[in-house]
Amino acid sequence: MTTDEFTKRFRPGTTTSGYLDDRAKAEIRAAGPSFDHQPTPTEIRAVMGWPAAHHEAANELTVRAHKIAGVSVTEFVQQQYDDQVLPAVVFIHGGAFVGGSVANVTPILQQMADAGALRVFALDYSLAPEHPFPAGMLDVYRVVVALHQAAKQYGIDETQLSLAGDSAGGNLTYTVALLDQNLQSNYLHKLVAMYPAVYNGHDAEKEMDFSDTQSYGAQADQALIAQYIASFRESPLIADWYLQGVDDEQMRFRRSMRQQRCLLRYRHHC
Repeated sequence: MTTDEFTKRFRPGTTTSGYLDDRAKAEIRAAGPSFDHQPTPTEIRAVMGWPAAHHEAANELTVRAHKIAGVSVTEFVQQQYDDQVLPAVVFIHGGAFVGGSVANVTPILQQMADAGALRVFALDYSLAPEHPFPAGMLDVYRVVVALHQAAKQYGIDETQLSLAGDSAGGNLTYTVALLDQNLQSNYLHKLVAMYPAVYNGHDAEKEMDFSDTQSYGAQADQALIAQYIASFRESPLIADWYLQGVDDEQMRFRRSMRQQRCLLRYRHHC
């Protein structure tokens, strides 16, 4: 079904919405054990990812490890295009801001690079609770700045530098884009956010839009969906681990913004 704004694809074998794809159901069911205690970051990270995911590349890929602006970055590109100046996508993995990794999303990254003439740069950015907001966001922004300013070195067309991410990575896609706009660097070309986390406040009405599974129009698997949604609603990961207090968050953010403006203006440590 196509409209002027979007294309909707139904689950294979159905002609209406409201059904989970079998692969999505398998992933939810295999999401890991439930905990009867407050899990540690190590326990949370251990159950993230989907080991069954796989991509068989049609083209030979080159994979490189970089250290860019102090961040570990992995590059994927087709060998046949590796000597060319190409558009680039910076990919930000999901994981509730506390987990996930480039290794978890490697099949997606391979598939992106396998699809055409572009470079994919994936980040292992700082994770909470060891590194709360805005550390991860600033890692992404610093990599964007470094790639743009050293575009020739990395074989990038600096006018086609884009961001993409899933879940928490979708949130960082939007927040880094806002940072790029507010600091007037204007380095980003396009954004692709997949099921981004865009609200974690305490407005009961807005929260109900997310947690009321009856409003989702599910034709089946309502209990599975409710269980999945409840795990997010009851989780302390974002508020307690990632944000760690509104006042401290705002102070860190303002201090970081001053530093970023200094770095953009003078291009040395401030």
